[in-house]
Amino acid sequence: MKVYGRSCVFLARFSHTVSANCLPVDRLLKIDQKWKTETYSNHDLNNEGSKKQITKEKMYILSMFPYPSGSLHMGHVRVYTIADLLARFYRMKGYEVIHPIGWDAFGLPAENAALERQIKPEVWTSSNIVKMKQQLLAMNVQFDWQRSITTCSPTYYRWTQWLFLKLFKHKLAYQKYATVNWDPVDQTVLANEQVNSEGRSWRSGALVEKRTLNQWFLRITDYAHELNHDLDLLSGWPDQVRTMQRNWIGESHGYEVLFQLDDENGTQLPVFTTRPETLYGVSLIAVSKDHPLSIKERNTNCHFRDFLDKQAENAHDGYQLNVHARNPLTHTVVPVYYAPYVHNDYGTSAVMGVPQHNSADLLFWKQMGSPNSAIQVLVSENEGNETQIMSSNCGKHSFLNYKIAAKSVYEELSAKGLARKKTNYRLRDWLVSRQRYWGTPIPIIHCPNCGAVPVPEEQLPVTLPKLDKFSRDLSVFRNSKAYKEWCTTICPNCGSEAQREQDTLDTFVDSSWYFFRYLSPNEEGVPFQKQLAQKYMPVDIYLGGVEHSILHLLYARFFAKFMKTLGLWVDDEHRNEPFQRLVTQGMVHGKTYLHPKTNRYLKPDELVCKDGQIRLRDDLSLEPAISFEKMSKSKHNGVDPMGVLRTWGSDVVRAHILFSAPVDKVLNWDPNTAVGIKRWLLRVVQIAEQLQGSNTIEKVDVSQLSQTELSLLSELTSLVARAEDNYASRLGLNVLVSDLMKFTNLLTKCMKEDQVRPEVAHYALEILVRCMAPMTPCVSMECWELLRCPGSVFDAWPKMQLNIKKPFQERSIPVQINGKKRLELNVSSDAQMSEEQVIARLKDLKEAQKWMNGQTIEKVIIRPRIINIVLKR
Repeated sequence: MKVYGRSCVFLARFSHTVSANCLPVDRLLKIDQKWKTETYSNHDLNNEGSKKQITKEKMYILSMFPYPSGSLHMGHVRVYTIADLLARFYRMKGYEVIHPIGWDAFGLPAENAALERQIKPEVWTSSNIVKMKQQLLAMNVQFDWQRSITTCSPTYYRWTQWLFLKLFKHKLAYQKYATVNWDPVDQTVLANEQVNSEGRSWRSGALVEKRTLNQWFLRITDYAHELNHDLDLLSGWPDQVRTMQRNWIGESHGYEVLFQLDDENGTQLPVFTTRPETLYGVSLIAVSKDHPLSIKERNTNCHFRDFLDKQAENAHDGYQLNVHARNPLTHTVVPVYYAPYVHNDYGTSAVMGVPQHNSADLLFWKQMGSPNSAIQVLVSENEGNETQIMSSNCGKHSFLNYKIAAKSVYEELSAKGLARKKTNYRLRDWLVSRQRYWGTPIPIIHCPNCGAVPVPEEQLPVTLPKLDKFSRDLSVFRNSKAYKEWCTTICPNCGSEAQREQDTLDTFVDSSWYFFRYLSPNEEGVPFQKQLAQKYMPVDIYLGGVEHSILHLLYARFFAKFMKTLGLWVDDEHRNEPFQRLVTQGMVHGKTYLHPKTNRYLKPDELVCKDGQIRLRDDLSLEPAISFEKMSKSKHNGVDPMGVLRTWGSDVVRAHILFSAPVDKVLNWDPNTAVGIKRWLLRVVQIAEQLQGSNTIEKVDVSQLSQTELSLLSELTSLVARAEDNYASRLGLNVLVSDLMKFTNLLTKCMKEDQVRPEVAHYALEILVRCMAPMTPCVSMECWELLRCPGSVFDAWPKMQLNIKKPFQERSIPVQINGKKRLELNVSSDAQMSEEQVIARLKDLKEAQKWMNGQTIEKVIIRPRIINIVLKR
């Protein structure tokens, strides 16, 4: 039925157009290219539109910068798409948005890639930066390119070296000999955090070896308390990430108890425990491999040396050392063992062995074949039981509640100077030395007279030596003439000939402060301007992979807190926490084909399509097993982002990525399903074309709207609210894409059925494309131009002219009486009826009275789609 006869020309034009799927395939690609070119020419992002009003509020949106060691992958496309749409949204809201990008250019990925191609790392890195920037432009992400930084540039790592010297001055950087993790493939030291649970390198996968080397450390443990307790402030972080950081820091509260050794000096052995009452059950002391007692035994006992050399990596057997310890509470003498289950990084590296109440101690006790039986300290086996009491083996503490006994034991030993309260951390100091070329040179000079001397600040940066030959073998380039000349220098203190530090810094040092440098990337006098840090820090939204939950985020938090020590950035409100909200996007998995019999990963050329089915080329009777797995070369399931962008265009790819999975979940990339997104976007463009000749509503007058128009604009009002909520808070971007598609379908239906006037449809489409603009900027700009709207689609976030409510609508809801449907009630579509209201309505209905036949209602059960009435029998 036609409601508005004067719109017949408009409706005819709409109804006789071809469907969206039949539009030219390259239409979206042309739109994509047209508006990306327009975007690139616009440098002042915060004044993108002619009517933009900038508020005083800032919004610092940051995504983790990439390694320029190759090409971008689909994971990059996902995270930078999310970051870009947030930046566009907040610009539309009037915020002053900081959205920079840079290059994490030092490190093993770039060095190894250069080695494989037999070129210098700086050449390989520079060429990749050019290529990856073009890829980012093809994705249509708007970064503040004028803020771009590159960590391998001397203008950047000069300040990394400057910060290292400040750490050195504050005694937070130091060098010592230590047993370290050595990667035999990459020939460099790894931090504990870079070795997985299987003892393998996080990067090369090689089994890690132990070596003793003179290494540089950062004293991150001095900030352990702050790093742990300030996690409470980070409500904008995923609970999973905060838990991972807490576990890594590993704060525990207990007691340090002193045992006396039976050596010639009567040395005291500190042991950490959280349960002092279990001193009654100590049967042994267990120490780690690197504990001073183990080291002493290793130096004096060839049998122990042989034992350690032959011991397997995951062995559980220990070795009794040639020393005993006296229990400070019971005065009994117990043996001391080296035990592989004691970690070097826990407490004092020495633990009390209480076999009766600790499963690890009991297992070790039995393996060592001890003839003595374990001593029972606690009566109850459930150590979490509040009524647990001490056994009869506990002297004057027998039969006391275990908490009372623990307090009494501590007070008794503390009074004798044999115990003190101690907070212990699993966290160890950060090992930052790397035995590689491609990294920030450590700005230290080793003088035979003065020791380790910092390079004077005016001599920074200490640049990398220029090498003619480059090799994975350290000895090759370190023995070259150019390298030796670089190493030889003069001590700034005494003028003697000295040697430069040959190790480079862990690349995590470079990435631990880069977000400060973005604020003043060209500053020459300081690493960054303090007033800009005070204005724009902390980062409001930080986006990146959950794989960085421990390493990068912990180190960045440490550096941010050190900035307060230097007075460069002081934020007491946020306790110098650098990232307020953390968004960890899920990985992108690719479609993977496996041989159905051998589970071998299949290459694309080993497959063929026959009769619409994927089959093995060598045996057409076999179909491959299909799964989605992490993209990698070995699985032959990688996807070239540039190929995808050339095929579909940036808007389709962006919307498809957002629609395919929630932000924090794994995304199974399947380009075949992108056709639905393409049809949607083409349909939006088609609607804009139909409305080219129409005007919009200048001011919504509810009295002039039909019921359908009221319903349409009511749904539009709800859409704007949901869109803003999803952009700003929930990040339910897959749901938002669905909502936008549903409204497009609703608008299309209303127009085809001639239920809305062109000016109302025009107004609705204006609002729709503004909601779409952050995620599909090219299509939105094209539609804005087709609608002949003033200014830019990005000028402002849409605001509905008034809060339009849906007109009153009724719906029928079935009523069951004693389990059988008897009638229907007409109720408001948005009404929530109470039991009393239902009973009152039924009393007024003759049909209801007929079925109830005077019986009393015993129960009313109200559900969204049905009402159940139970009568007394």
